[in-house]
Amino acid sequence: MRGGFDQLLIEDVRAHTDIVEVISRYVNLRKTGKYYMGLCPFHIEKTPSFAVSPERQVFHCFGCQAGGDVFAFLMKRENVSFPEAVKDLAERAGIRIPDPRESAEESRKRSRREAILRALEWATAYYERVLGSDAGREAREYLERRGVSRELARKFRLGYATESWDALIAAARAEGIAVEDLLAAGLVSPREQGTGYYSRFRNRVMYPVSDHRGRVLGFGGRLLETGGGTGGVQAGSGPAQPAPKYVNSPETDVYVKGRVWYALYLAKDAVRRKNQAIVVEGYMDAIACHGAGIDNVVASCGTALTQEQIQAIVPLGCEVVVSFDSDSAGTAATLRSLELLKGAGCRVRVAQVPEGKDPDEFVRAAGGEKFLQVVDAALPVVDYIFRKAVEEHGAADPVAKGAVVEKIAPFLWSISNEVEQAAYVSRISEELRVSSESVWAVVRKRARTSQEEVVRHKNALGLHTIDGKKSVENLVQDGSTPAVQKAEENLVRMMLAGIPDDRLRQISQECFTGSRFGRLARHALALIAEGGAVDLGLLINRLDDEDLVSAAASLAVSGDAVFDERIFRDCVFFLKKRRLAALTELIARCDAGNSEQRISLMREMQSLLSEVKGSA
Repeated sequence: MRGGFDQLLIEDVRAHTDIVEVISRYVNLRKTGKYYMGLCPFHIEKTPSFAVSPERQVFHCFGCQAGGDVFAFLMKRENVSFPEAVKDLAERAGIRIPDPRESAEESRKRSRREAILRALEWATAYYERVLGSDAGREAREYLERRGVSRELARKFRLGYATESWDALIAAARAEGIAVEDLLAAGLVSPREQGTGYYSRFRNRVMYPVSDHRGRVLGFGGRLLETGGGTGGVQAGSGPAQPAPKYVNSPETDVYVKGRVWYALYLAKDAVRRKNQAIVVEGYMDAIACHGAGIDNVVASCGTALTQEQIQAIVPLGCEVVVSFDSDSAGTAATLRSLELLKGAGCRVRVAQVPEGKDPDEFVRAAGGEKFLQVVDAALPVVDYIFRKAVEEHGAADPVAKGAVVEKIAPFLWSISNEVEQAAYVSRISEELRVSSESVWAVVRKRARTSQEEVVRHKNALGLHTIDGKKSVENLVQDGSTPAVQKAEENLVRMMLAGIPDDRLRQISQECFTGSRFGRLARHALALIAEGGAVDLGLLINRLDDEDLVSAAASLAVSGDAVFDERIFRDCVFFLKKRRLAALTELIARCDAGNSEQRISLMREMQSLLSEVKGSA
């Protein structure tokens, strides 16, 4: 049972929540018939396979099989527990809820997360206060030199960590924040010598990193070089080492590097409105753009893009314009990011800031309007890759031309529009003065290689079929064959539609396997035994297994369920025959000394034989 709350309360929250509205905060949904479709936020895909049913209040992805109700969506997308998802939606709906009846482990995890978030929020406010105090004068002057006004600093909640090793700890203790919570939040580190802790961030301008809701998850700290402090070396730990320019929060229970976009919580509305996300590298790049009125800008926190970041932005369905630094490191990061973005099916262009500057420098020197002109002139991915490949290899000899085509081939292959793809191949062949057939040959070779990689990946999943080597108990429980799965799926679907009582008596729990639909059928039968009809919401509420929640949701969005006498009879007959085969094996291998078990199995077998003969 998805527990902790009264069943009526859960249904009340669900009734006051529009699943389409909730999911639309994360996914660009478009109405298609009676469903809403979009790109799945849980895996990378090019064609929308993520469906939301407003009628049944469930979602299901036909690609990765994720699915469930609105609570399941929040749990998976926000990485929160079921009670946390219920509380969040209840607050939005204005429903007052009592404390949930959580397990000890659930309570511990929730309390830990809440304590970390409180510590991070407190630290953010603390660093903000220090920035505005006498101790933050040099930090304020540094920000002013970088073109950051007081108002802009407040918008991004910028702060300052002094050079003190323990000022943060002392201030936290005075306000009732436990040092253990500071440690769990990544704000302090244990001393290498002796006991106690010291501040992780010292003599640094602090950039809070928040989730899309504005909750602070961690920090980036930029060394304030004018102070001359160590900034990142523990006192008494040996010869002083040069402090790194940036120190970032470690991964914690709430912060996972590579999942968060800097400034997304400030930019998300503008991204949707303009149908475009401008992706920059660093904190200051994003801050400078927002300061110039360009509010659809997010930053990758100074690292190359990750699959998790892309999964957060692709479902918005917007164009992505990448504008990283123009130096060699920035170019390398751009190339890595483009491969991921293009592979995810994004509409991508590359904006190259002139004169080797980064977006922050360019915006401060030339202004926001000039930067927007650079964005408007951004190159499509294939043009950018081709230009960079020619710069790197040249095009004067056959070897160089071959290297250029090899570099561009993966991007040509990823173009789904055949006319666009053919036009690019024709243009590249003309510019390189090679035949289009030779370019096509390299592209097709790349396609074959990619398809072979997909096949190897599928084989690595190790899908099993029933064979003689499996134990008898596995034979009883195994539902991996397509015929078994389809029979069980059909029966669960008809249970949702409503099966006549006289037909329900023909089904027994023992005939279902351990597959997802077999287990779902047992839960549905239990619901029927308790109160009659199977309601989808009630069925989902009693499930603890995420896989079963997804299975239930998949039935709701894969067509209307109806009771079909012929299909019902065939499915029941098939599963009963399968159970008979398993019982035969169980009886044959039954321990001779265990007569009680043997008799029980034989009685079940005789009863099942009579049922099968009667329905044949």
